[in-house]
Amino acid sequence: MRHHLVGILLLPLLAGCGWYTNLPASLYVASVKPGKVIYEPPNTAGVRDIKTENPVVRFQGEPGSIGALFNSVSVKYLLGSGKPASPDRLPGVSFGLSFRVEASTYPAPPAGGKMDQSQLGLFIEPGKTEIELPVLTRHVEQFGLDTSQPEGNAPLVTADTTFTGLDDANFPITLQAFVPIYFSGNPGSK
Repeated sequence: MRHHLVGILLLPLLAGCGWYTNLPASLYVASVKPGKVIYEPPNTAGVRDIKTENPVVRFQGEPGSIGALFNSVSVKYLLGSGKPASPDRLPGVSFGLSFRVEASTYPAPPAGGKMDQSQLGLFIEPGKTEIELPVLTRHVEQFGLDTSQPEGNAPLVTADTTFTGLDDANFPITLQAFVPIYFSGNPGSK
């Protein structure tokens, strides 16, 4: 009798897992578009404009994964050699940044109609999102100005970025992305 009672109590819990097969969330960094710091030539007064293009990170879920909500980002900077940058020259930053990666589930039929059973389970709509990452701080811009490099041989910095949040089952989730940052326009020439 006791085994039957346990089975009856577990049945509703297992039935709730229908669309999802991966708990906790199985998400990954699908792609990274590097950041760029572009130094314009000095004008007649000797003033240089600095233009920036923030990097873009794309996240995606494995098939059957539940979604997740991220709410904070931590960044440490690495030099081209892979060594951590001096905190005096390139201090790390932490900030709140809220974004969601949706669940990767089997699609529902449009307009709630009947679904072609021969196609059932063949297509998965992956949960995905892209975010523009604000890691090109004034310290990063100054690092490029202070680094003496010949024209065309730009110094490279990598932002070691850690994203933290909770998935839809309230499990903590952490993802890491290494985001390259390029300098161009003859940095190091003030």
